[in-house]
Amino acid sequence: MTLSSASKSKRHRAAGNVSGPGAPVVVIGLVLFAAMTSLLGGSSRFDAVQNGALRPMAALFLIPAMYWYSKAKMKDVSAPMVLLGLAALWTAIQLIPLPSGLWHMLPGRGVIANVDAIHGLEDTWRPISYVPMRGWNALTAMVVPAAAGLLALSLRPSLRTLLYVITGIGLFDALLGLLQVIGDPNGPLYFYAITNNGSPVGVFANENHSGVFSGIALLVIARLGLIERNRHGADGVNIALVATFLIVTLAILVSGSRAALGLGLAAYFAVALMVWLSLKRPDLAGDAAGPGALIVRYPRLSIALGVTLAGGLLLALMQFERAPGVVDALNQNAFEDLRWRIGSILISMMSTHWLFGTGFGSWDAVYQIAEPTGFMGLAYVNQAHNDWAQLVIEGGVPAILLVLAFMRWAAFSLRQIFARRPAALARCVFWLAILAILAAASLVDYPLRTPIFQVVAIWLAIALAFDARDNKAASPSKLK
Repeated sequence: MTLSSASKSKRHRAAGNVSGPGAPVVVIGLVLFAAMTSLLGGSSRFDAVQNGALRPMAALFLIPAMYWYSKAKMKDVSAPMVLLGLAALWTAIQLIPLPSGLWHMLPGRGVIANVDAIHGLEDTWRPISYVPMRGWNALTAMVVPAAAGLLALSLRPSLRTLLYVITGIGLFDALLGLLQVIGDPNGPLYFYAITNNGSPVGVFANENHSGVFSGIALLVIARLGLIERNRHGADGVNIALVATFLIVTLAILVSGSRAALGLGLAAYFAVALMVWLSLKRPDLAGDAAGPGALIVRYPRLSIALGVTLAGGLLLALMQFERAPGVVDALNQNAFEDLRWRIGSILISMMSTHWLFGTGFGSWDAVYQIAEPTGFMGLAYVNQAHNDWAQLVIEGGVPAILLVLAFMRWAAFSLRQIFARRPAALARCVFWLAILAILAAASLVDYPLRTPIFQVVAIWLAIALAFDARDNKAASPSKLK
């Protein structure tokens, strides 16, 4: 190589135009990361022993991520990773010790200030976080979604590849959940010591989290089906996607989670709307060939038959007492549930700690200060079961600003996708349904505190960025 060609090569790399790995490496890298997270990342508890293996293993994936990284690959899709980095920065700031006088001035520290005065600890420096150990745990936990995001950006998979990997996680979760229902409640198919034994938790420790993930999986499978419909020779793939959709649906129906049932129904409505919009394309109206001809010609009838089939399956499962989630939803008074009983306490805690927060991971320790004696018993609450409220309590105003920044970015991305074309509207329905399900689930639970959900969430955010970028770059004639 001549000197001039070497300098050109250096300038080429400096410009961020280094070619990425081949397709097999991309798929293998994402599948390995997904498999590792599925087997080790289903619990939100800080003391889950699996975290000791998951985090260093996830950190190893930073090596290929950094090797194939370039500035050019971050263009137009960097917002999710920047926001994640800012969240990690705020978590770290909450761990910086402050002078005692300044710390005692923070909201809600009066009780501890009195205890300090009694024991002669007035000059003790403390961080914003009430429980620094939990704060360090929350900070190190961010290596998992950070590695997942950087890996996806560096390997540069297609939107279709990312969706297939997420579908694989959903299928594995559903199949494992079905096997758990028919197997030993205390058998080896349950990965975590503290879990919902006897319920289809799948790869998670909590059946609600598995049910919410299944709702997300239904939307992803439907989006893939609409993509594959336009590909020649994809009949076998479409059949596999339909089978996967039915398996995930069955896992939702046998779940004991009311959240799974409700969000699953919401996902079904969104899928029906996506299909209806996609089948309104004029160029398909005369398509009389292939297995999808009847669906194209009679979309309303096809959707009605699908809903009827799902309803019949649900009634059959109820008849054989294999749909406990439906029974719970019909028989249990939701207002007797503990997550509703602590609502007033959450409001009080938010009003006290909204400015700087109590530190990520500290919620249960701070809750014990505000918990009424009448709530004490054998059961305990380790999360707020309202992640929006818990985010305010732990993160304060900076966390709120980060969420608002993400919402603004997501709205901007959706505006780039939006167009008065049925297929574009179907894509908007897909992303809005994903965001709505995650937002609604976080209102009554905490799915995004599990590593699996964090990984899938960052991949979906990157997929949204890919979708917006591709739609912006493509001409209207290329958008299908």
